[in-house]
Amino acid sequence: MRKKITIGMCAMVAAAGLPIVFQGPAYAASGPQPASGTVLITSQVVDSVRLADGNTIVVVTLSGALTGTIDGPFTETDREVLHPDGSGTLVGPLRDGGAADRHGY
Repeated sequence: MRKKITIGMCAMVAAAGLPIVFQGPAYAASGPQPASGTVLITSQVVDSVRLADGNTIVVVTLSGALTGTIDGPFTETDREVLHPDGSGTLVGPLRDGGAADRHGY
């Protein structure tokens, strides 16, 4: 019985220490920070175009350079949905290969 209690206590102490070991990045706790700069798109490639339910879906890959708060090259793959009424939706994560200055990102 004593062995089971000891093993259980070790597991509980180890689990309690996980938040200290796996803390999130410091900037995540501070919320959004102001940023400014410019974007220069140097390459735009249409990967695919298709129609679905009257919508036109375009997948495009963009590459270029960022200057300002974040400096460096970027690559982005966007999915653009163009609706029959002329409105659109754009979804795409930006992958930055540069460095952020002043804000410690």
